[in-house]
Amino acid sequence: MQFQDQPENDNSKIQNNDVQKNSEAENFSSSIMENLKKDSNRSKVLRSIEIKTANIKKIAEKIKKSIQKNFLNSNHISNRARIGNASRFHSKSLNNATLNHFSKLYPLPTDPNCDLSEPESVEYPSYNELEDISLSLIQSLNIIMMPMKISDFLHKLKNGTFPDHFICSIIAVGIKFSPQKTSQLSKYDKNSFSNRAKHILSKLSPPYDLYYIWSCVLLSSYYFNFSSRLSVEFIGRAMM
Repeated sequence: MQFQDQPENDNSKIQNNDVQKNSEAENFSSSIMENLKKDSNRSKVLRSIEIKTANIKKIAEKIKKSIQKNFLNSNHISNRARIGNASRFHSKSLNNATLNHFSKLYPLPTDPNCDLSEPESVEYPSYNELEDISLSLIQSLNIIMMPMKISDFLHKLKNGTFPDHFICSIIAVGIKFSPQKTSQLSKYDKNSFSNRAKHILSKLSPPYDLYYIWSCVLLSSYYFNFSSRLSVEFIGRAMM
């Protein structure tokens, strides 16, 4: 009996092995199909993202061209663009209409609290004090002082060749933002110098030079706070 049952057991084992192999093959095939579906879905998603990205780029390019076109259609913007591309700045490149337009945009100054009357005479700091004030601005307002070439600046400062409105702007801003406010500087009234600079600048007319622009930027920082109109007006004049 034992010899007769053995073949049946062997056949049963073979059948079980075949069933197991078939099951493994089906699972493997099913796994491959699932991976293929995932890859297909992933490809579709990536393709969709690529299409949307391309569309966004096209829209952004259209918006950019539209903005450029609208800006260049404006006469004063066109003039500013041409001047910006020129090798040298000439105020004469701005026509009278453009200058009048900017004068209306940025009158100097319009703050109701601003006094345009002739300021009283002020006592200027000595050369050594002016040198300390100017050099201190390199630390406190280094971006605004980027046009400074120290040796040339000190030479002109010593010889008194800077215009008065520029010197007054330097003194006012230097006293206000000096990192080392010594007792020597405390005897000077920074507001007197800023008022004098404002008064002189209000009397000037085009063409404007570098020191006019530089003075406006300095005074813009001097008057800067979240409610000051003067700060905006001075930076606007500097942009002319």
